[in-house]
Amino acid sequence: MKNYLIFSFILFFTISSFAQTTVSLPEIETLENTEIIVPIKVDNDVANVGSFTFNFQYDTAVLDFAGVYENAPSTGNFELNHNNGVVSIGWFDISPITLSGSIVDLKFTYKTGSTNLDFVNANEITDAAGAAINTVLDNGFVREMPIQVALGKKSVKKGETVSIPLTVKNFKDVHSITWFVNYDASVVTFDSLANDMVGFTY
Repeated sequence: MKNYLIFSFILFFTISSFAQTTVSLPEIETLENTEIIVPIKVDNDVANVGSFTFNFQYDTAVLDFAGVYENAPSTGNFELNHNNGVVSIGWFDISPITLSGSIVDLKFTYKTGSTNLDFVNANEITDAAGAAINTVLDNGFVREMPIQVALGKKSVKKGETVSIPLTVKNFKDVHSITWFVNYDASVVTFDSLANDMVGFTY
């Protein structure tokens, strides 16, 4: 009789994963000559942060930098500079902090046109020991809010007369307007225009 010695192996694998933090600039649509807030944000909580450095550029023909709005770190050494369309911020402290949500909110005046908000130069977050934390940068933009046109919706009873509002937003420097509105003539009958601020012909 043969005896068989059976060895059983259990293999343990350690899978290392490195958390990744996205630092982002916003995508903003706004009106001319308005004040806007540009936050620099992290997409998740980042603990044990000893320093951070960020630089981004913008078109000075589109935006005027107005300063820090809020959310800058209240401890440690925070520094901000802006020159020729580049904003640079930096912070460090011997006592680490946790970054959450907005790192800092910056105030600008939007003039007109469009501009990218692009990270440039060196950008990083480090831990208390000075080691870089894995970071991805997500650029943004600022541009003029597009013209918005909307027809209202209403529920009515059979035979009832109803007014459907046509509303617009961000109209400026308009020289002419042409509208085509389709409807089912077997369901409704067009009557007239009311509260006509323009003087349409139809």
